[in-house]
Amino acid sequence: EMNIKLPGHNITDAYNAVTAVAALSEFGLSNDAIAASFEKLKIAKTRYDHNEVNGYAVECVVGKGQNPIACSRIFDYVRRQPGKKSVILIIDDFYDRKDSSENIAWFFDTDFEFLNDPDIEPIIVGGLRCHDIHLRLLMAGVPEEKIICCDSDTETADHVQIEGKDAFYIVHDIYTTDYAYENRDKIIERIEKEGYHHEEN
Repeated sequence: EMNIKLPGHNITDAYNAVTAVAALSEFGLSNDAIAASFEKLKIAKTRYDHNEVNGYAVECVVGKGQNPIACSRIFDYVRRQPGKKSVILIIDDFYDRKDSSENIAWFFDTDFEFLNDPDIEPIIVGGLRCHDIHLRLLMAGVPEEKIICCDSDTETADHVQIEGKDAFYIVHDIYTTDYAYENRDKIIERIEKEGYHHEEN
């Protein structure tokens, strides 16, 4: 038995940690050496970026387009976080747009059902494939009135309502990280400029 500090809160982080511990143990590292290494670990900001602004959480989390398991795990993670949440999805694969095969089959292997949660509203979908994801959310049982479509990746934050929310999650592809940060900065700027302060219930 050993205790280690996990670098993140997602179940995938736990799986990755167990795998790393097993591999390092096989190489002969002691439990103390492994635990000490985990104390220094941080998830790269391009994969997970957490900000606290006037009591609100604003997070950018990579969902990795065309990867149903990665997106499903992130959707489950978001669902499990406490409080009322707004979610922005910019997960259509930007990198493939220049030579796209137009393959959206992975949407139907992804558990969008995790986003059908009373504490998640609205879900703002951005990008060229927003209407396909809109359809998938409807198939997952998400009510029409909780979904907002936006053809622009960078204008999704314009549809976010701050009041009544505890946290904001921007789920993005690895090639739309810059867009995610643009949206993150817009939300943070609105919270600060418009003087919102989150009060604990």
